[in-house]
Amino acid sequence: MKEFVPLATKALATGSEFKALARRNRTVSIEGAAPKFVAINHFDNLDEAIKAYNSREYKEASKIGDKYATFRIYAIEGQQ
Repeated sequence: MKEFVPLATKALATGSEFKALARRNRTVSIEGAAPKFVAINHFDNLDEAIKAYNSREYKEASKIGDKYATFRIYAIEGQQ
């Protein structure tokens, strides 16, 4: 992850209002199986999140991450 996270963070921050809200290895399950690692990222809107994760830069970074983990990435539209 040390190799992947800096590249992925840089790629996600390119051209959008991105903020990493949480990144931790320690998760506690209330119900269901807990993943080993969780990252919660904030974007201004759903379109920006989709654009960032579909960017060439993120796809390049994910080639490195895919060597070490299986990813499940979701984008959720929220309200403030």
